[in-house]
Amino acid sequence: MEGFYDPAKENPLAVNAKLENTNIKIIEPFMRGIFSQMDGELTGNYTITGTFLKPVISGDGKIQSAQLTIDYLKTKYYFSGSLGFSPKEIIFKDFILTDELRNKATLDGFLAHRNYNEFRINLYADFKKFQLLNTTAKDNSLFYGQAFGSGNLNMLGPLSNLKISATARSEKGTRIFIPLNGAADNTSKKEFITFMNFADSLKLKKAAKSKSKDEPSGITMDMNLDITPDAYAEIIFDIKSGDIIRGYGNGDLKLQLDTKGDFNMFGAYEFERGNYNFTLYDIINKEFTINKGSRITWFGDPYSATLALTASYKQLVSFAPVVSTQDPNVINSPQMRRKYPAEVLLKLDGAMIAPQINFDITATDLPNQVPINNGTTNTIDILVMTSKHSKQKWMSRN
Repeated sequence: MEGFYDPAKENPLAVNAKLENTNIKIIEPFMRGIFSQMDGELTGNYTITGTFLKPVISGDGKIQSAQLTIDYLKTKYYFSGSLGFSPKEIIFKDFILTDELRNKATLDGFLAHRNYNEFRINLYADFKKFQLLNTTAKDNSLFYGQAFGSGNLNMLGPLSNLKISATARSEKGTRIFIPLNGAADNTSKKEFITFMNFADSLKLKKAAKSKSKDEPSGITMDMNLDITPDAYAEIIFDIKSGDIIRGYGNGDLKLQLDTKGDFNMFGAYEFERGNYNFTLYDIINKEFTINKGSRITWFGDPYSATLALTASYKQLVSFAPVVSTQDPNVINSPQMRRKYPAEVLLKLDGAMIAPQINFDITATDLPNQVPINNGTTNTIDILVMTSKHSKQKWMSRN
């Protein structure tokens, strides 16, 4: 740095600053709670005027070999671009972002401020097949996984209440998991009472106040998603028993969520293909194939979605145990002992947490008459449901 400080002037600073490979980690404290693991080098020329308490910085520089992590999304990006300073803004220009799989995105925008306080973000990004999410169940109990998409994103607002808006189409490699038992876990925590020392509670209040000055109080995300069959999704009813709906499909979904725990979903998802691992205590554990056209529709609460889902399970079975006759000549005949194709049709309707479950058993290739060993034939009745219209309510999940 070279320049002058003249205390006789109203704005005593007149300094030229030359940065050569300066580490950008020095600005990480301003971004706490949004960005972390910042690293990289800044080279540029800047002028500093004003006062020590209210410096005015102007100029441009280049950032190279830089990186950061977006805390809420757990995505790590490498970037380079031009970093400009004006009296009221920090300007990001022609930034090129690269995810860990070397997919590209562009970013432009600025951070407005009042004397480097009360920051407001206005950033806009375009991306293609870019990693947008990289979380685990420990990071977010509402939903987690890896997401890749093409579209655009805008980050707007003060650090204390940042809004992230995105319009994107899902791409290959996307794997999203929605555990429905997350709602129950959050509720159960409220039933416990913890006693603590009064002096300790005062310390916690003071710590919370000091933390709120440095970290954002909330991030709101508003996402419009075009879901394609490239994206894999799981809805987990019970992870221990393996009661899971999984598959690929199409959807037009709107997600609204924030760091305070609010989560809303709107729109419909239609299966192209998938499976439902249906479990009933320790009695049944079968994987059904979800029929194309089955739908899940959300109207707000992600755990109150509506199912209109049909699935089937096919198997070769012997119908000898369920024939109406007990004639051993019929039961022991070769034609009766052979296995015939049968299909269980499962239909789930209503609320996703507690759907109405109905089923049919269909068998279209059963014989009406069975040859007996003495050369005669016998007409038989199979005691199973063979009509798709003869539905029976089986059980309710609750």
